[in-house]
Amino acid sequence: MSKKLPTTFQDAKKILGSVYPDLMVHVHPKVNQLRTNLLNQNLDDKDPKEVVRSVLKPLDFEDSTKTERHPLSKSLEMLPVRRIHKLSNVLLFRSRNQLLHKSDFQKLAPKETSVFDLIKEHEFKVRRGRAKDTLQERMGYYLIFKSVQEAAAFNVDTLGKLLNGVNFYLEMVNPAKDNHYFNSPLFHETYNMDGDVVELQTEYPRENCVLFRGLPNFITKETISKMLYDYSIDYISGGITPIEIDNFAKLGSWLVKFETPLDAQRVARNYNGYHLNNNPDYPKIFATVLS
Repeated sequence: MSKKLPTTFQDAKKILGSVYPDLMVHVHPKVNQLRTNLLNQNLDDKDPKEVVRSVLKPLDFEDSTKTERHPLSKSLEMLPVRRIHKLSNVLLFRSRNQLLHKSDFQKLAPKETSVFDLIKEHEFKVRRGRAKDTLQERMGYYLIFKSVQEAAAFNVDTLGKLLNGVNFYLEMVNPAKDNHYFNSPLFHETYNMDGDVVELQTEYPRENCVLFRGLPNFITKETISKMLYDYSIDYISGGITPIEIDNFAKLGSWLVKFETPLDAQRVARNYNGYHLNNNPDYPKIFATVLS
C-alpha cells in the first residue's frame, strides 16, 4: 500500500520549508503581511487600483527572486574540479544523438538565468566530433568559447541541467589532444593555440555540407551531380568528394558541398532514409547535414 500523502496546511508548510527554505524565510512573511492587508484594508473610500498596489507592495517579487550575480572572473573558482581535464576554452558533451543543434545548447543557459553578470548571451561555436578522414561521428559535441572564463561560466550555468531528458554533463578538455575530432582537412580547417585558448579557422562552413552514406559503390561524381541537378552544388569549393568506398560491402560515402545551408537541409530531408531511386533492392541512404 502506498504511503498516504500529507494533506494539511501544516504538512505542506513543512515540505515547503525543507525543499525551499529560502522561500519560507523571505516570501512567507510577506504573504502573511499581504493577508493582513487584505483583511484590514478599507476599500470604501479608496481607488481600487491604489488599494491593489498598496496591498501587493509587501510581496516585492523582484527582490524576492533576485539572485546574486558573480563577475565572470569567478567562473573558474565555481567550476567543480571533476569537470576539468585541462584548463581550456573547449567543452565536450558526450552524446550519440546526431540531431542536436547549437540552439539546443543555447536554450540551457539564457543570460537572464545566469549566475554571472553577463553583458550578452553565451557565445560559442559547436563542432560535432568526427573522425578527420571518414567524418564518422566520434566522442560527442565540442563547444568552443572565446576564453577559458566564458567556457567555465557556461559550464557552471548548466550544472544539473537536462537536455532531452539526459543529464547535461560537460567536460573541459585538452584541445591539443582532441583537435583531430573537431577540425578536418576536408574543410581546410586549422586551429591556433594561444596558451589555454584554441582558435578555429574555417574556410568552408560545415552547415553547407551533406555527408551521404549507404550509396552503392558504383556511384560516381557524375551520377551524384545528375541526381542533385536541382540543388546548388558548390563546384568551386570542391563540390563532390568521395570519402570512403567499401568494395567488400559494395557501399560508399560521399561529401557534397552546397552554396547555401538551405540547400544542404533540403537535400538531407529529401534523401535521408530513402532507397536510391526509390528502389528497395538498394540499401537506404543516410544523408546528414554536418556541424
